[in-house]
Amino acid sequence: MKKYFKIVFVIILCYWAQTALGQDTIPLNTSYSFEVNFVEGYTYFWWFTNEKVESTPLFSTTNSTEEYLWDTPGDFQIQCQAKDKNGCLSEVISKAFVVVDVDQQIFVSAGRDTTIGTCLPYRLQATVSDSAGITYLWEPADQLDDPTILNPMFTPGSTTTFVLTVTSPKGISVQDSVTISVSEIVAEAGDIVMEKGTAAMLDGTASLGKDIQFLWTTSDGNIVSDDTGGNPVVNSAGTYYLEVTDSYGCVATDSVSVSWVIYAPVATDDYDTTTLQTEVTIPVLTNDYNPGGDLDPSSLSIQQYPVNGSVYINYEDYTVTYVPESGFTGSDVFEYRVCNLYELCDNAHVYVLVTHLDFFIPQAFTPNGDGVNDSFEIIGIETYEGNSLTVINRWGKKVYEAQNYGISTTPKFWDGKWTTGGGNEDLPTGTYFYVLDLRNGQKPIAGSVYIDR
Repeated sequence: MKKYFKIVFVIILCYWAQTALGQDTIPLNTSYSFEVNFVEGYTYFWWFTNEKVESTPLFSTTNSTEEYLWDTPGDFQIQCQAKDKNGCLSEVISKAFVVVDVDQQIFVSAGRDTTIGTCLPYRLQATVSDSAGITYLWEPADQLDDPTILNPMFTPGSTTTFVLTVTSPKGISVQDSVTISVSEIVAEAGDIVMEKGTAAMLDGTASLGKDIQFLWTTSDGNIVSDDTGGNPVVNSAGTYYLEVTDSYGCVATDSVSVSWVIYAPVATDDYDTTTLQTEVTIPVLTNDYNPGGDLDPSSLSIQQYPVNGSVYINYEDYTVTYVPESGFTGSDVFEYRVCNLYELCDNAHVYVLVTHLDFFIPQAFTPNGDGVNDSFEIIGIETYEGNSLTVINRWGKKVYEAQNYGISTTPKFWDGKWTTGGGNEDLPTGTYFYVLDLRNGQKPIAGSVYIDR
């Protein structure tokens, strides 16, 4: 018959109970209690060891609480072990503490919490009750000139809480802490653009600091008003400088670039005519402009060449000459580009109508009554029955309109008067734009004509 043995492992737990005073430091000649958790039926063994690891047993064998008169200064460890009714023992638990002679105890103050500026170093204001043989350690040590003296110098960085540990010759350490808040100062003002001839308001109100004061200056701009406020008024492009000063005397600066609004040029399509195998020179820049500035004529370039001819730029006057291919008649087109001095550019097209020799649209006429070239005479228009002509000024207003132009119109050809709307007044010198529909199944002809009085 086999015999079986049942082995039961019993774990005895013993741990410190919550104590009212923490028991980390005990005044000399004072009775203090230590306590572990109580379990019914357990027996407790208490003893303590000193700095030399000499063991001294205490009296209690049944209580989970032990009280003792601590009449010797120094570093100690109180220890306890529990035993249950089966004789099983718990782990030994221990707690370190210091018995201090109050007459020799150190009192330390790390100083009052304070706020400082970013621009000046600050000496920490710690005090101790007795400095004989005392050692000091400040943590963190960053930005302190010497973390091992009582009153080191702090170079402001960010807000920091420092802990001062003071240790006596007998190894007794005491701590205190102090928070040094650093008041941030930042000058903040953004760049702006403005229209010429106007005023604008700068904005420094996003700047940070305690009770900051503003001062704006410039060497190449102009401040109209409020150079000591957060929003000065300026009326000129340039570089402006913001200086802010806080209540600690610390200064921060920023610069603002104020520039004019720069517009791109506007290139306008051109229309012209020529006859078979006859080149034509076109002043393509005449109707182009740059808002608030000047064009750069030297930037004129051809972007797309014509299919049925060739073009070249005349750099002496920045016109473009179109040369039709031999035998070609009809419509052709090319594209050019012009820029301003800021290298902003625009493109436009030039439409050229190449006609037979018996049809010609003039580019200009002089209605001054001298009997020479006084009207907009289109040679060969009589062969296009039912044609229509519309003329507008550069603002898009219609100034002349006719059906069967040059056939049944009176006068036969336009004499440069504003006849729409019941008027009959002379138009001023300038460029005007026309659309001529020959009603021949082809696209209407668009172009410009110059009146020179």
